[in-house]
Parts: sequence; structure tokens; C-alpha cells
Amino acid sequence: MLHGGDLGSAIKAYGGTKEDWLDLSTGINRRSYPFDSKLALADCRDLPSHADLQACLQAARLAYRCPNHIGMAVAPGTQILINSLPHLIRPAHCFLYEPTYSEHRTAMELANIACSSLLIGADIGQLAIPSRSCVVLVNPNNPDGKVWQIAELVALASHLRKSHSFLIVDEAFGDVTQEQSLVPHLKAAPNVVILRSFGKFFGLAGIRLGFALGPNDLMEQLTAFHGPWSVSSMALKIGQQALSDLAWQEQERDLLEHWSKRLQSCLLDYGFSPYGGTSLYQLIEQQDTKHLHEHLAQNHIWSRIFSYQKTWLRLGIPMDEQEFTRLQTALESYKGSKALI
Repeated sequence: MLHGGDLGSAIKAYGGTKEDWLDLSTGINRRSYPFDSKLALADCRDLPSHADLQACLQAARLAYRCPNHIGMAVAPGTQILINSLPHLIRPAHCFLYEPTYSEHRTAMELANIACSSLLIGADIGQLAIPSRSCVVLVNPNNPDGKVWQIAELVALASHLRKSHSFLIVDEAFGDVTQEQSLVPHLKAAPNVVILRSFGKFFGLAGIRLGFALGPNDLMEQLTAFHGPWSVSSMALKIGQQALSDLAWQEQERDLLEHWSKRLQSCLLDYGFSPYGGTSLYQLIEQQDTKHLHEHLAQNHIWSRIFSYQKTWLRLGIPMDEQEFTRLQTALESYKGSKALI
């Protein structure tokens, strides 16, 4: 299971249709932003306009609290940015805080860049960093929810500047922890690139929209690397609507926190050990996660397991009473089945 979200394999193994399943295998908000579909589709016959591009970028600056002197690039999803950056930065070596989102390492290795793993919490200040290298971390980290404090990141960026190295911070889940975002502090860190994902928090992953923030020259290179019209007019218009709606964003943070806390309490009630997470997913550690994953799948609830850590299982956040009750019922029957053994 490389990633969550693909119900095709779940349906093939356990039956049902897409509509039968409760997909909790991703960290994608199950409540999508209610965008104006007529406005989003109005210009689909035309190439994306410069005006729509600038409106979307300005909305992103507003939502991410990005100073105007910081560069910004937009792309059809953060994944494209992850794959592009190694070819533009060309680091001599890449250090990754792992375990984390695996595509960062994959992208670096595909660009023939040697990688080394750092344990979460390791002090890179104690390491000799080769000149013109890079460090990659996800904040908050996926899947364990580890959060780096602003002071830690600023100090790390400062340390890396001594070796002319970059810090790449993937804030894919940063919308739910705005106070922990490094974006407003970029003035003091010119060797930092921050990635922001649109689809997860707004529940619109299929739109394919993502942003990179950092030095102006590098952001211009990223934009040129992707070529003209790389982001669809529909994505730009939906992005502009959602990112401008600060009231909805605040309301959604409160709702996600509410349901996330309910999920934490529920898991504890059924004897599962919370290991970490965010308001978009919770990670548990249990010896029999494979059996739990299979039991949930038999009840058409899809969860996320990990090939590199057999005791972990991640659940997205149920976002209404019906979804929550459905998960509770499945956990209750799992607990009952274990009691009979």
C-alpha cells in the first residue's frame, strides 16, 4: 500500500462499489469546499488567463500569510513541485527526516541525488553537511503528526546557509496548524522553499493545485520549468474562491479539530493507542493493525497501513454523525471478535 485513497484495490479485494465505501485512508478533508461550479467551469473552453493566475496567487498569499517580497509558484498539485525541485536545486546530497511522505525520497533518487535518512528529532547541527545540499522535512509530519517549532526551523535554515544548502519544508497539512507555518518568517530564511497543498484541507484533491513559496529567482525557474498554462482555468478559479474565503477556513479548522478529538476519544475507548496525528488524520500503534485493517475493509471502511511499520494504522477523520457511527459500529464488532478469541 504505497498511498491511501485508491479504492480500486479495496473494491477488488472486498467488493462493493465506490459509493458503499467510507474512505478514511487519506488525510483529505471529507467535507469539500462548496465552490461555485458555474464560475469554475465558465472558461473551460479557453486557455487559463493571466488574470485568473494572478487572482489565485493573490488569494494564496492571503490564506498562507505570505509576504509580497517572497516568490510564489503554482502547479497542478504539490506532487509536481516535489518532482521538479530536485532538477532545479540540484543538491549535492539530500537529507530527509523519515519516516515521512515517501515521494520526497523517490523524487530525489529519480534525479540521481544521493539521499540519507535522519530520524525524526535528530539534530542536524551535529552533522557535517556537504556544500550545496538540502534537507527535506514535512511539518506537521505525515504520518505521525510531529510538529517542528518555528524557532527550530529558523535555526535549521540558518545552519544550512553556512553550507549554501536549502531547507525544503512540506506543509501539506499546514492549513490546520497555521500558527506553526514557517511562511510568515521567510524573510529571515532566503534558502527555504515551502510547499503548500490545496486539495487536502479543502477536500478537493482531484482539482490538482499546489504552491511553492521561496526565493523569487527559484520560483521563477519553477514557473518556467512547468511551462505556460500548467494549471487549468478550473483549478485557478476554484483555488481563488476557496483561498479567499477566510471565514470558511476558520470554521473548518474548528470542525476538523472537533471531529479529530472525537476520533481520538473513540479510539481510546476501544483500546487503541494514539501515536500521533493532526486534525486531518490520526495514527494508532497496535500489534494487530493488519487484522484491524482487514476487519474495517470487510465493513467497507478503508484505512491506511504501512509497509515500513507494521504496527501503524492511520485513519482519516469522519466528518458527520453517520460516518462516525459507522466507524464505531465496525470498531465495536472488531472488539467483540477479539474477545471471542
